[in-house]
Amino acid sequence: KYIEFQEEDIHPLLMVNQSRVSTEHQVMLAETVVAASYGMLFVDFGIDLRDLLLDELVLVPVIARLMLQTASFDYSKELLNHKIHQVSTGISHELMLLDVLPKKKDKGTSVDHQSSYSVHEGDHLATKIFFRGQCMVENLNEYLSLLQELVFQGREFTKVEIETVIKELIEEAQSWVEEESHILADIRMEARYSNQGFLIEQVYGISQLQNLHSLLLKTESDFDSLKTALERAHKALVQSHRSGMVFSVTGEPELLEEARPIVDEFLTDGIPNNDEGTVFLHPRDAPHPWIKSIVKAQKVSSPIADEVLIVATPVASVGKIGVLYPAAETTINGSTAAVAHYLSAASYLYRKDRSQHISINYRPRHGTLQFLSTQDDSPESTLESLEQLRESLSNYILDKDYLPEDAQQAIIGAVAKEQQPERISQVGWHLLIDLLSSPDEEGSTRSNAKDRIQWRQEMLLTTREDFIAFVNDLLAWRDTSVAVVSSSNSKEALSFSNNDTSQNITDANATDIGQQLSLIPVCQHWSCNFTTSSTHQR
Repeated sequence: KYIEFQEEDIHPLLMVNQSRVSTEHQVMLAETVVAASYGMLFVDFGIDLRDLLLDELVLVPVIARLMLQTASFDYSKELLNHKIHQVSTGISHELMLLDVLPKKKDKGTSVDHQSSYSVHEGDHLATKIFFRGQCMVENLNEYLSLLQELVFQGREFTKVEIETVIKELIEEAQSWVEEESHILADIRMEARYSNQGFLIEQVYGISQLQNLHSLLLKTESDFDSLKTALERAHKALVQSHRSGMVFSVTGEPELLEEARPIVDEFLTDGIPNNDEGTVFLHPRDAPHPWIKSIVKAQKVSSPIADEVLIVATPVASVGKIGVLYPAAETTINGSTAAVAHYLSAASYLYRKDRSQHISINYRPRHGTLQFLSTQDDSPESTLESLEQLRESLSNYILDKDYLPEDAQQAIIGAVAKEQQPERISQVGWHLLIDLLSSPDEEGSTRSNAKDRIQWRQEMLLTTREDFIAFVNDLLAWRDTSVAVVSSSNSKEALSFSNNDTSQNITDANATDIGQQLSLIPVCQHWSCNFTTSSTHQR
């Protein structure tokens, strides 16, 4: 059954009536037409992760890297790499860890879960591993043959290959952690407040590095158990039921027409049939099977508590996060995003030290807002600035009986930010996100497009009263916590505590997780005994 989308708002590069989604051979097929793809097809193939356990999530990047970078039955590693780049620009893997709105509740419930901007419990998630690439249509058949061999024609990976891949991932994660301290703080804070945030932190945050170090130790101390775990997780992936798979192709109309029989052949013969496997429901129809494990692990490894993360970084970051809107209590109005944008854009006006860069991260679906300061190594002064920022904004708005001009300009800026064009390669990808995150059984992209239109309309109609309401919510935010990312040379960071009674923290309190990286607790109830195993995704 085809679903024809007529909302022009979906994306300016989408041609009306030319985006369609169907189920072909039990696989979700999304064909997205763009006005110009310059002769290229953008191909995304996804496999569901729900047959895995939460503790096996950390293994997925390792398995995906082994699939794509080691030798196959027919090709050596070098020849395989050469072959891939002969027919495409390369094949990469990407985890999708996506919030999904639950299926619309019966009339009379307190929250309309039909809206894309409702705060919800976060029990519905889409968790998939995607293999992404682009190629010319004349190379599509060979590209899909290579993809089929890489993903489904599994072979036994050697100890050297496994160890090499883990070391590569550690090196990449180490470099990223040191260079992107502000993103590390952002991810770490969000992990405390949402199931999606927890999963993202496990594979893209500080937990990823710890988990990878643990896997590396196992290659020497207990390789047999590691190999068994990798084989089980790999088997669960490649023998996954077709109902959890997604195939997306984006390109010009004539290219998609030419590609259709090749794609159909891949969906028919290129994917193994596993009729005995678990048939997956759409994520909106049932809570994710990992939820109980996430809730249990989150209490241990990501509780709502203040933390100092010591890394070898030249730029320190200090963040504070809190809950503005609890789950299942409200549908968020677009005006809140306009005020949050103004708060971020004009924050320099309301603090003494203007050398700091403070960004505001507002996540309506989670009901959270965070302040994040970079290039700052003084946590206590930064937190004072953040408190001053909230109060100064409140006074600034309340002292006037009209909406100031700079606030009006910020509203336009917020709407413009919402409408920033995407790269052509991402159009089909964001269509998938719409399809998988919607509570509607059909027409989900149209529904999400209408939500976005309403959201932007609400932003444009933001009033002084909306500013006042948001500021009041901000002044009353709850369940706040702090994250500090700093170098080991920062005495202020090490002595920082958000409690009334200050604690002096030394390296003796740190849990060493390798290569100048440690996690230091600053609250007495915090535990460094991580038990879990490891997406906005970087």
